[in-house]
Amino acid sequence: MPPNRGTYALLLHLPREKKLRVGKFGTFRFPQGAYVYVGSAFGPGGLRARLARHLNQNKVAHWHIDYLRAHADVRAITFTTAPHGLECAWSQRLSSWRGARIPVAKFGARDCVENCPA
Repeated sequence: MPPNRGTYALLLHLPREKKLRVGKFGTFRFPQGAYVYVGSAFGPGGLRARLARHLNQNKVAHWHIDYLRAHADVRAITFTTAPHGLECAWSQRLSSWRGARIPVAKFGARDCVENCPA
């Protein structure tokens, strides 16, 4: 992974349904299946640091995705080093796909100002 800053997407697989407590956000049911998590890495260490953290199973949960990631396998990663964040655009596009569902609203976008559903 490059140390550059950018936007990324993780393709995750949850092998069986899980009911998870997600920090102070609440307890939610996550159906078995595929998940896509979109994030940005514009801080220190860029994509390399952020993706290494997501791939590490032994970490203290900090972000909402950490709670799901503890039970889901990373199947693929895609990213761009575009100089501006594409997190909202990717999230909105993915959520518009036929058959796409958002099991927990605002799970990955509690601070989004562009009204992303996820």
